[in-house]
Amino acid sequence: MPDIFPTDDDIRRMLERHVDVERKAAGAVAGIIHGDRHSIVAHGAADAAKTLETDAVFEIASVTKVFTGLLLADMVERAEVDFDTTVCALLPGFSKNTPTGDGPPITLLDLATHHSGLPRLPGNFAPADRQDPYLDYDAEKLYAFLASYVPPPDAGTKYAYSNLGAGLLGHALAVRAGMSYEELVQAVILRPLGMASTFIAIPAAQAGKVAQGHNQALAPVGAWHHGSLGGCGGLRSSAGDLLKFLAAFIDPPSSPLHHSIERMLACRKPTGIKDLEIGMGWHISQKKGRDIIWHNGMTGGFGSFAAFDPATKTGVAVLANTECVVDGIGMNILCPP
Repeated sequence: MPDIFPTDDDIRRMLERHVDVERKAAGAVAGIIHGDRHSIVAHGAADAAKTLETDAVFEIASVTKVFTGLLLADMVERAEVDFDTTVCALLPGFSKNTPTGDGPPITLLDLATHHSGLPRLPGNFAPADRQDPYLDYDAEKLYAFLASYVPPPDAGTKYAYSNLGAGLLGHALAVRAGMSYEELVQAVILRPLGMASTFIAIPAAQAGKVAQGHNQALAPVGAWHHGSLGGCGGLRSSAGDLLKFLAAFIDPPSSPLHHSIERMLACRKPTGIKDLEIGMGWHISQKKGRDIIWHNGMTGGFGSFAAFDPATKTGVAVLANTECVVDGIGMNILCPP
């Protein structure tokens, strides 16, 4: 089993290629944890006026879904909900048949594993501002869609990736907890793990660390705000904080979320895609005979990737302040060619 990973200089060259040669990002940060090694490398620009630092904060987009999955595992661990608790049981104003039509009820585990049958986005998703598409999608619109939704005949039986489903899960868990999604993430995950640079609303003290987002043409763009679907992509974080998060999964017994993490990792379902399973938020790929557990993400101004290898006890986080795919960098660090 290989235990030789790229050096910091190797990682810096990967970032330089991505930023300077291929011109895919204004700036990027990559971090790795492996044994005693804990290193973060940054390259490029945070904005027009300053260089990107290793503690910069980025929109992590769909990597947020893994946090939402962990919230569910923790609430099950605390006996606040069950995996088979239905969506309708947690949200006010719905009959027992909504939003399930004639099929089986949609459960919280269905949402976490993308087996709910819900579409990728709700049918009434019509952004007023396409530069910030989720901003005006509030709970009223979410509930209106659910009340009228008619699922397909095979709903709940197969994998279909859904931003709506993950966002709905975060919303339903927050309603159950009696707080906002961000407050719930802070209480259950961020404070226990010491992740002070992860949030949705930007604290004044952190504003100077938030990187400027860029589109694919490397032009500055505005931030995204996820409205009622924050659980699918609303978090911002730093590479250092994501490494803390990954460390908890690499060595669950050392984490205050030990039992919740193990409960989360025990869940696997098929996707119908070769060498790919889905967990509670995490994707699990087979690489060189090993499980690589990962998620990626992208907004209009940022790209993200977080992954770990339980066999080698290695974690990697890659963040770019540009709408781009950074999976290749992360996989090349975690599974060197």
